[in-house]
Amino acid sequence: MIQLGLGRGRCDCICANIILSCLAVLLFATDAFAQNALYNKHLSRDPSIYGEMQRAWISQDGISYATFPYSQPLGDRRLDLIDGEGRNGYLVEANLDLRFPFLMGRPNNSSLKRRQRFTIDYRANFRMTNDSSKPLVPWSNYFGIGHDFTIFDSKKKWVWNDKGRGDSTSLEPNEKFKFLTLTTFIHHFSNGQPPGFYTYSSDSTERRNDYTSGDFSTNYLKFILKWSIANIEKHRLTTLGISYRMDGGYENTPLVFTPEQERSYGRKRIGMHFDYYTGPNSRMFRADQEWHFRTELTYITDELDLFTPNLKEDQGEYRLMFHQFVELRPLNHRTIGYLVHFYAGRDYMNIRYDDVIWMVQFGISLSVDKYYPIGWQNEVEGKL
Repeated sequence: MIQLGLGRGRCDCICANIILSCLAVLLFATDAFAQNALYNKHLSRDPSIYGEMQRAWISQDGISYATFPYSQPLGDRRLDLIDGEGRNGYLVEANLDLRFPFLMGRPNNSSLKRRQRFTIDYRANFRMTNDSSKPLVPWSNYFGIGHDFTIFDSKKKWVWNDKGRGDSTSLEPNEKFKFLTLTTFIHHFSNGQPPGFYTYSSDSTERRNDYTSGDFSTNYLKFILKWSIANIEKHRLTTLGISYRMDGGYENTPLVFTPEQERSYGRKRIGMHFDYYTGPNSRMFRADQEWHFRTELTYITDELDLFTPNLKEDQGEYRLMFHQFVELRPLNHRTIGYLVHFYAGRDYMNIRYDDVIWMVQFGISLSVDKYYPIGWQNEVEGKL
């Protein structure tokens, strides 16, 4: 990104560039999903086991949202935030997390192809501060490829036993369909800033990461093993996942792992997540809406002896990070829902990872490629 001018002009230019970039991404997304509109319409009503596998992949994609965040550190900061870093809080946080399928089996394909999805992944995450001229902090950019592969299910068993083509094996009305999916990501994650990593106190006795213009870059390979149970009668979907992530990079290439992050950011992580869609038939909720609960835990496992949190008199490593999402999903809304997000741990906005915080957010969730629970569409044909 080219940055022009200084002070307020520089911030306004950055905001304008980011807005234009977001519009370009949205236009690309709109065109990409328009090309898949007919297939997505079929998928939302596909009663076969492969339709449920593919719907479940969509249900596990990252949550896109626009929210009003409130954040506080877990203690007093050693070096407080300055103007432009969120010193006066934040006005908005936006997260656009998209996966564009470029290979995914259709009904006339072999069972092996229908069990897989290859995607091009892009995520943009940024916050607007409540400081002078309302600048944006350096945003997080993820780019790479993803792969979903259902390797076992309760109908066909292991993938090598399923050799059909154009199979339409359907599910019974009162069945609980179970399946195991392996998801793989190869992603580049950076904030697009020039070289430089730290900022210092006026007497240079203290330092922390530079939240305004510090350079952050990493690349990772991540595996997620997910066990899903689809309750056909209640239209519910429950998923339990475990993950392992390895970070790294190559010097003197665009895929560098910033040297200052060594033994501080973390190169190895394990994770667990629990994801539950209530279905629209619960006595607690209306028949045209459901609730979605997602809990994510991440723990850094490797050496962190060079990590120093931006907290006074605190040398903790803060290896654990926790997300809790609660989403109200009206099924007759085409793209939006209503979201509450709670987070505690290292700030997940790139180079701000030494800032240990808790945060609560309220706003809307955004679903361009929306997940619909199994069976619901067929019962309300014409309402989508």
